[in-house]
Amino acid sequence: MNDESMQKANLFVRQNGGLARLGMSTRAMLACTGQLPWKHYRVPLSWTLFPKWFPLHFFDFVGYARGHIAPVLMAAACKSSVRAPHFPDLSTLLMEADSKEPSKRSHHVRTRNLPSVKTLSLRKLEHFLLERLEPDGGWPAFERNTNKRLLSNLAIDGAKATLTDPSSADLTGRTLEFLCNFSGYTIEDRVVQHAVHWLLRNQESNGSWYGRWGVCYIYGTWAALTGLLAAGLETSHPSIARAVKWLHDTQNADGGWGESCLSDTQKTYVALGRSTVSQTAWATDALIAAFPHPVPAIERGVSYLAKERHKSDWTQSYPTGGGLPGGFYIHFHSYNTVWTLVALGHYLGKFHPFGNDMDKSTAREE
Repeated sequence: MNDESMQKANLFVRQNGGLARLGMSTRAMLACTGQLPWKHYRVPLSWTLFPKWFPLHFFDFVGYARGHIAPVLMAAACKSSVRAPHFPDLSTLLMEADSKEPSKRSHHVRTRNLPSVKTLSLRKLEHFLLERLEPDGGWPAFERNTNKRLLSNLAIDGAKATLTDPSSADLTGRTLEFLCNFSGYTIEDRVVQHAVHWLLRNQESNGSWYGRWGVCYIYGTWAALTGLLAAGLETSHPSIARAVKWLHDTQNADGGWGESCLSDTQKTYVALGRSTVSQTAWATDALIAAFPHPVPAIERGVSYLAKERHKSDWTQSYPTGGGLPGGFYIHFHSYNTVWTLVALGHYLGKFHPFGNDMDKSTAREE
């Protein structure tokens, strides 16, 4: 612990409550490396053998949770740990603890016009998605029927986020857009009706939607809005109008959008104070889908994307990918490029299909 950076880390941990404040995942990691005892894990391994008719059984948990729970329970049962000589000594802190995915949008694509191989691939994807439709009308990330309310009430850090896989606005919106724009579904189809109703029921009072797998309300609003518009809802629909107003209200003076990861834990929109490229692309793309002609908010968003794509500061690497709420978030290196291309592609394709009527000053932006 003589290294200066380790001393700073040691001080930070002490000032923030010591190891007593650790979450269960970190405790498991330190127990595996022999730096904490396994005494905090008292669930017997035999619990995984409970039958499915039991009120709480192993397969109630979402798949990625099962993949973590099983090895931890096995290690706890065996009191297994591996300690290497170079691991830091956390004994003083231990005492304190003991004391305490993108798709291009097109409203004209239908599978019957595609080559047979592509048609078959889209049909397989369609079948895959419909099999995972939740009874409530929305879509989860990994598995259906892994949203038992009892799991969310377990005394486990972030139980709802780590143990369950409920329907989310971002995934429901993205799936709805695919079905309507690429697979020929319309509002006349019952699956589309159920998805639309799910999104309308889960809209926030301010007009936004919470996105589970991106940061956060900008991401969810983009996905829900593009999905609903693909399903045939008009811009004049009250829910669409409220979402568009929310996007207008959250646009920054520089033309971009930026949201803090704190939104995820506070469950309300928290402005970042600066614009980010990927979030600006999402918001701009949502507005492009909502309007038949470019409005000032769209032009300002496009201008920001054109000007800021070469910028090099902390906003370029600020994480906008969802991970574990309050635990970690992800900076996807491709996001700034991919989502900018998606937004600008939709902008040109919808408003300047031939390119020759585009504002030349925007086209020359560096």
